[in-house]
Amino acid sequence: MISCAWGLVTFCQGFTTNFGGLVVARLFMGLAEGGLYPAILLYLSHSYSRDQLQMRIAIFYSSASLSGSFSGLLAYAILHLHETWGKPAWAWLFFIEGAATMLFATMAAFIFPASINTNRLLNDKEKQILTARLARKAPSTLDPNEKFKFSEVLEAIKSPHVIILTITQFMSGTAAYSVTYFTPTIVHSLGYSPSRTQLMTSPPFAVAFVVMLAGGYFSDRCHARALTAGVSAAVAFVGFMLFLLLDPSQTHAKYGSLFLAIPGVFSLIPPIGAWAANNSDGHYRRATAIAFSYSTSTVGGILSTWLFPHSQAPRYRPGIIVNLVCCAGILLGVTVNYAWLRYANHYKSTHRSRILEPYDPDGHGLDPNSPEHLRAWTELGDKHPDFKYVY
Repeated sequence: MISCAWGLVTFCQGFTTNFGGLVVARLFMGLAEGGLYPAILLYLSHSYSRDQLQMRIAIFYSSASLSGSFSGLLAYAILHLHETWGKPAWAWLFFIEGAATMLFATMAAFIFPASINTNRLLNDKEKQILTARLARKAPSTLDPNEKFKFSEVLEAIKSPHVIILTITQFMSGTAAYSVTYFTPTIVHSLGYSPSRTQLMTSPPFAVAFVVMLAGGYFSDRCHARALTAGVSAAVAFVGFMLFLLLDPSQTHAKYGSLFLAIPGVFSLIPPIGAWAANNSDGHYRRATAIAFSYSTSTVGGILSTWLFPHSQAPRYRPGIIVNLVCCAGILLGVTVNYAWLRYANHYKSTHRSRILEPYDPDGHGLDPNSPEHLRAWTELGDKHPDFKYVY
């Protein structure tokens, strides 16, 4: 429904004829789109184990960078539709993308299962195996009676690792949206024609597509969320720094710096998203952590719209400096989160008896099949001593 609404608003945006109508259309687009990424991330986190999640997020989100690589080519082709049926080329962009979104969203409603148990492609034994695999480290996922409690929302919001990632997401969103919005502007400022600019925006995003998948595979394989995010931030930092320091006359070198900045920025998104989902247990706590941390990413998108005014061309010093600060801040946030999660795991291990005392007052250990065992997991969530934070 979210995707269909998003596609419909996008399609209707092509009919706008004035600035006021465009603002209203963009407002409704934000309302429709806002819940899409958190919902998909939550869906994936309930379908794959923690050490499989980043690769799946990378597969999903790399489509954004892939679309970025094709957007220039698509825009170049759509330029030839100008005044077709009396509509300008930009309107056809919304018509085509909106219609395609609605089509694929409708198909997805019939293809994607609501849960493992409703997957028509799996037999009963396969469903049991997948459910057991997901619940191996977090039995709370087996609780069919889990109900919404506002206290779960508060537990997620006040968790230190969620707060750290929320701040980090703001900086990641600022950098990601800025390169998404302004790469054509930046490339055009290097002296290329409008048509050539559309073509030359594609390669850096194509590289980002490959790098995101490689990073997702490495992170899941080596259980290295912090390392993947940290290296991505460092690569993006180097790319932005090169763009800042190079003389405007060095157009090829400045264009080449985008092959570091854009893949680095986009490769930050899967590990941060996987980190938020991996380290929050309990359905409502995880849903809150994902949505809360991602919400600041969209706020970063608002900031990014003011970073690259035409008056700053061709250096765009203020915007590049802001992105450099964001990359440095992300690297700091990743380091702090890594240290906190290591400490939290150690604390839970050394205070296991005290944490579980309300559920095991005699200290004899909880029977895995007992109601108290499930209650402990449901109420403690990721604060359960047996829940190990990943970093």
